[in-house]
Amino acid sequence: MALPANYSVVPVFGRYIDFTGAPMQGTVTFTPSQRYVTNPGADVLIFSAPLVATLDETGAFSIDIPATDDPDVTPQGFTWTVTEAFNNRSGRSPFSISVPVSTAAPGIDLVTVAPVLPADEVQYIVTSLDGMTGAVSLEGKYAPLGEDGKIPAENIPSISSGVTSVNGASGVVSLGAADVGALSIAGGTMQGPLNLHEEPTDPSQAATKAYVDSAVEGAGAPVTSVNGQEGAVVLSASDVGALGSTQDLSDLADPSLARDNLGLTAIATASFGTGPGDVAAGDDSRITGALQSSANLSDLPDPATARTNLGLGPAATLELGTTVGTVAAGDDLRFAGALQKTANLADLADAVTARTSLGLGTSATRAVGTASGDVAAGNAPTAAVTAHTAGSDPHGDRAYADGKFLQLTGGTVSGNVAVNGNLTVSGIGQVQFARKTADESVTSSTTLQNDNHLILPVVANATYTLFLMCIFSGATTGDIKFDWAVPSGSVLRWSDQTGVSGLHSDVDVYSAPGGSTQVAFQIWATVVTSSNAGNVQFRWAQNASDATATIVRANSSLQLTRVA
Repeated sequence: MALPANYSVVPVFGRYIDFTGAPMQGTVTFTPSQRYVTNPGADVLIFSAPLVATLDETGAFSIDIPATDDPDVTPQGFTWTVTEAFNNRSGRSPFSISVPVSTAAPGIDLVTVAPVLPADEVQYIVTSLDGMTGAVSLEGKYAPLGEDGKIPAENIPSISSGVTSVNGASGVVSLGAADVGALSIAGGTMQGPLNLHEEPTDPSQAATKAYVDSAVEGAGAPVTSVNGQEGAVVLSASDVGALGSTQDLSDLADPSLARDNLGLTAIATASFGTGPGDVAAGDDSRITGALQSSANLSDLPDPATARTNLGLGPAATLELGTTVGTVAAGDDLRFAGALQKTANLADLADAVTARTSLGLGTSATRAVGTASGDVAAGNAPTAAVTAHTAGSDPHGDRAYADGKFLQLTGGTVSGNVAVNGNLTVSGIGQVQFARKTADESVTSSTTLQNDNHLILPVVANATYTLFLMCIFSGATTGDIKFDWAVPSGSVLRWSDQTGVSGLHSDVDVYSAPGGSTQVAFQIWATVVTSSNAGNVQFRWAQNASDATATIVRANSSLQLTRVA
């Protein structure tokens, strides 16, 4: 599904490479800062979703990003956070961009774009301060702070009016405990710290302690004992049902139940040993049925069965040697009947039979030379070539003609050459011929169509002469028109029997005699091909649409002769 048609998108693109010139691989992700926007015109609510662009093999990407100020959506002015993630290294720190509707083509190049600061990081220029504008001076209006973060005393203005009364008293004020809601202590003012567990020596402290003791005695529910103890109570871990940290769990009420709660089995209380119920150590050699590494498999109860289980054959227990029942090494020269590489096949039992087995002919043992029975080299002189008999060519690289051998790749034949059978020529001098083997008709159509039979192939960068004999019949209204199809870049220049000439794309027209009478026309042409090979194709149709068929008759023919 696509975004609504009224929501504008802007192309965003970029390309990343490293200092070696290698393209980066990874992704660029665009995440909108707005959770959703509304599009009243399209009657749709559009929720946030990251858009991911994958770098191509050149390190480039291009993606369409919805505009951040499109007037058809609300709210406007949000941003897109860009996150670059590469496979072999990290990208830049995520940054934000705006995507305006008015962005000019080709779009936003992420390589040169300036990131947009989030709203909470935007800095503003101060245009006024405390109602003042222009060149603002704070001298005499604000006190600077000292190194301790406080206003120095010398910067504090003098107080024009001091305290005139305290708690309703004026003049030289003396406050008692009752004036400030404090505890009244008989005997004077208490000085120094007070320890309620000892008898104080200071009269003022003694009065305070007596007052506190009286208050404690008058409490409604004083504590008289702790856990059954009175006086100076000291509680141990066991007094409150806790485990002592120095007891190493020796103070557990029921160790067996504790082990059950931990999920331990009976083996947890067993000892290392060799007796019944003991636990054997992991390296205990007395574990029943285990093979010991120090025994080197000598403690196997049945070595033969072990070899069978390993898939070893009888040779596994044989020794290397030269006698019966021993195993010969791979390089043992005493293998019976084996050819030795140092003999260079001199130890073959029958060299003639070996050559026959290899499919070699009698020429394999002949020498290269010019004498009778010798094999002539490919570059042998004429005398050696003419010495061959007319009936055979042991090399297979020459053709017999006029009593001599002619090289298959070049050479000249003096005199007549008689060819029994078909002659196939490729290249200059090649003649191709196509004959129409059946009638072909077109009714009520002026659309040029390919003839089913009159088509011949041509190669690239060649020149041909063309001859067409077209036999046809048709109504005097329909007549016949034709042109030619050739490979791209080829030029076909034709001329007909009346002297009219044209190119392959030019249409020529001939009148039909009417009825079933057959007439013919002839076309001569030169075809020059370019770098494209293909076919030369005769195309034809009715010149005027007519219900009576125009028919190109069987035995019409097309001939191409390569001249260059």
